[in-house]
Amino acid sequence: MKIILIGMQGSGKGTYAKLLNEIYHLEHISIGDILRNEVNKKSKIGLQIDEILKKGELVDDKIILDLLENKLKNNFVLDGFPRTIKQARELEKITKIDKVFYITLKDETAIKRLTTRIQCEKCGAIYGNRKKPLNDNICDICGSKLIKRPDDNEESIKKRLEIFHKETKPLIDFYIKKKILIKIVGEKTIDKVFSKIEEYLNK
Repeated sequence: MKIILIGMQGSGKGTYAKLLNEIYHLEHISIGDILRNEVNKKSKIGLQIDEILKKGELVDDKIILDLLENKLKNNFVLDGFPRTIKQARELEKITKIDKVFYITLKDETAIKRLTTRIQCEKCGAIYGNRKKPLNDNICDICGSKLIKRPDDNEESIKKRLEIFHKETKPLIDFYIKKKILIKIVGEKTIDKVFSKIEEYLNK
């Protein structure tokens, strides 16, 4: 099974992708994690990516496709890509997608979630209003420090949401025409949203 999760920032794509990995053993391929890994390595491309992310802009397609190409051979859940029809068409040249879940969310909900979000600097686990750590600023999973990402400020978030509405929403129609897109309301609790995803996977 090869699955794509689409949704604006804050919709919980990463959380649901990790659950799909744990329960259905689908490899979780997170574009955000791949990009941040390059930034942390301080490679030449990583430094370039860092500058782009700090401005709240999106990374060039070619960079992402080059980083992705060797990771799409087995069953997976793809989180954070594609964002545009152009990217979707390029992805089709690499692999066939079985299902696309579109997690819907209101802008105001996304802003509230992201401005209160903190993330483990080591394993990438995310905490916020819907999931708080047992101990302040300490990850429940690996015990590492929780940090606030530099791009999780209101100005950068609003810019990213504008880009989402402009570039990513036409992608929804693209996958509707292919009859593989399923809309899931992301305003509900994590358990309820994931239960709906499982309902469609088990049909």
